Amino acid sequence: MSKECFNCKCEESESNPLMPEEFYKNLFLCHNCRFSEEIKQWRVKMEQTDPLYRRYVDLITAGFKMNCPSCGKETNRNPKFIGHSPVWELCCTKCSEVDYKKISPYKYDLTKWHELYDGFIKGKLELNESWGEILELEKSSNIPKHKCKCGGEFSMVAKPRCLNCKTIVINSIFHVCDGYYA
Repeated sequence: MSKECFNCKCEESESNPLMPEEFYKNLFLCHNCRFSEEIKQWRVKMEQTDPLYRRYVDLITAGFKMNCPSCGKETNRNPKFIGHSPVWELCCTKCSEVDYKKISPYKYDLTKWHELYDGFIKGKLELNESWGEILELEKSSNIPKHKCKCGGEFSMVAKPRCLNCKTIVINSIFHVCDGYYA
């Protein structure tokens, strides 16, 4: 089965490879079209019309500025699952501290965490529906537990908190708040 570019309908060649559009499984874009004005406009349209795509874009955006829902202070948010090297960071269960030592799949079995993450960002999993399974996964995980200086514990399931008032700022275990405040 041959693939073709969603935008220009060309087929893959050595000089112009096709790349999958990351959210829509069977949609491919050629190298020439990937960052074209037509595809930029298409992405904007999809963000406006497809709520799952909008959520996906929001969840994977690094450095997205937001305000704390409680105190209003501005902060950035970044994905917990980071880049090409699949490492994780742990949030504290009580304060805004983040353990940046990064949990690596070369040391720990993160297979199930990766599956949950993928399902979550693609809208196939809601955390509240799978919370029991997620808690059980952390309990049985080989990831070492350690305490924060505030008395809380660094955890895979802790949600990021505001540096100022300690309120949860992102209702997702797959994101960290980097603590930058304007």
